Amino acid sequence: MHCSLTTLGKILAAIAAPLLIAACGPPAKSVQPVQADATLTQAATLLQPPPPDRARVIIFSGDNWRYTGTGGSYIGPHYKAGDIYVNDTKIGTLNGLEAMVFDLAPGQYSFRWIEYKQGAESLKRSEPSIRNLNGGGLLLLSTWYDSDLIVDKRYQMKPVSRDVRNYQTSSKDSSGKRLGIAPDIMVVRPSECPPSLCL
Repeated sequence: MHCSLTTLGKILAAIAAPLLIAACGPPAKSVQPVQADATLTQAATLLQPPPPDRARVIIFSGDNWRYTGTGGSYIGPHYKAGDIYVNDTKIGTLNGLEAMVFDLAPGQYSFRWIEYKQGAESLKRSEPSIRNLNGGGLLLLSTWYDSDLIVDKRYQMKPVSRDVRNYQTSSKDSSGKRLGIAPDIMVVRPSECPPSLCL
């Protein structure tokens, strides 16, 4: 079979394009997620507050600075799987494009995250986010990864505003419709949270 260089180039481009597109998307999930039941998924998706005897926490897979290679930068999703800690107890792992939802008794809590399978030593590089949770309250957090070369607290848990990008929540429309978790975000529950902590 005889192919011209132009034809060969087109064939190689056709093969390479899907591979390049796949490489730009989110990576495969590091752990098998535990999807929340239908009732909790609907309540979380609509950002509904819980009953007054508990507080609800939703943690989104978060962002970091992305560098363009031409001296520019922007904020974009990091897609890193993260082990989530509440009061220094690991409650589960959050993959990219997921939102972990759970309820806690009202009170003060510390929230942290580190990359999946990094171990307890990495908690020293995780900045705790101390929050007072009120009954009937809803707290939205995201896993921020500081990608600078030298960072003391590389892993941070930051509050999520209700006007974040569409990959986390849906945009507010002209009628002022309430925000909710976007359809491409899987709502999951913690896989390891002890009943003494998660309600």
